[in-house]
Amino acid sequence: MKTNGCGLYDYPAKNTIRTHWVPFASAEVPPAELHNLRVWFFPGPAALEVASYRAVGMRVKQLVGFEWDANRARSVKNEVPSLALVPTSLAAFLANPALVGNAPDWANLDYDGAFMTFASDIRGVVGRLALDRAPRLGISSLSTRDTDALVESVKALSVWSAILPGRLETGIDLLRRGNERAGLVSKEPMPTYMLCRELALSLLLVRAFGERQYGSDDADASRTFIQAWERIDAEVDSAVRTETRAHIGTPRALIIAACASLEEIVRNRLIPVQCIRRVRFAYQSLEHKWRWTWYFAFEKTAVPISLARFAEDLLVSHPLLHHIDFTGSVVGARRQGVCPHCPKEE
Repeated sequence: MKTNGCGLYDYPAKNTIRTHWVPFASAEVPPAELHNLRVWFFPGPAALEVASYRAVGMRVKQLVGFEWDANRARSVKNEVPSLALVPTSLAAFLANPALVGNAPDWANLDYDGAFMTFASDIRGVVGRLALDRAPRLGISSLSTRDTDALVESVKALSVWSAILPGRLETGIDLLRRGNERAGLVSKEPMPTYMLCRELALSLLLVRAFGERQYGSDDADASRTFIQAWERIDAEVDSAVRTETRAHIGTPRALIIAACASLEEIVRNRLIPVQCIRRVRFAYQSLEHKWRWTWYFAFEKTAVPISLARFAEDLLVSHPLLHHIDFTGSVVGARRQGVCPHCPKEE
């Protein structure tokens, strides 16, 4: 185990997840095309991810790392001097109008904290993601059970119930059974929080792709979607926080009435992108805290599709879960793995 400050990033479970990213992202991408891609990522103090890009023939000059901490930034530059390193937060970078033209083909957002804390960053990255070649997105998150996590969970259930009536129960059932098959079994309320977390992330992507502007002729539709979602999100947030103060504990009533109009808004929103592949990971950090990672592969569609179709795919089409133990092995599937990119054990 390294002791130069990268212990949070260099341990068996984390390394197993890391070794999946580039093989997953590069699958079905012509080798010559890999040399044209632009990658955004969080390198961590030892920039361990760089080796995976080099392994498929990508060059360091194609990579852009983000590191706001000065000590870790110095460590990164010592490890990979030629890496383009942005010495600020991703949020500050996205907010800089002079940098609005910068766009990644791949973005691997390996957050130390909960993804919900960085929801605006994720939406901003989706808004920049280049769609013409091989758009890929990775998100890693700490599992939390604080008030904000509870509020976002109830909001997600409420909005899903509104935009896809009758489909939420199916999505929840498929997620729960899939997690149990992967050996992720525990006492309530932990399983419910796990389900809600994934549903909240999927909903965040629905919002992000719905509000993105796809060309100048899409400006009005994008603006209308953004305004409607922001208004409804504020109403639902207020209602859920009121409900949470009245009923402390696991999610209670779904605040559906406030977001009922989203069904038509989502159904009518057309986007030229679809999710074609994804993988999911659950594992524990060295501090025995649960973490989750999701990798998504998108592609541009020949004709626009309804955002409702995009949303339903995320809600009910779940790949098998990689439940990673402390040795870095897949629980219950050590030999065969879960996906084509899993290392095979003898």
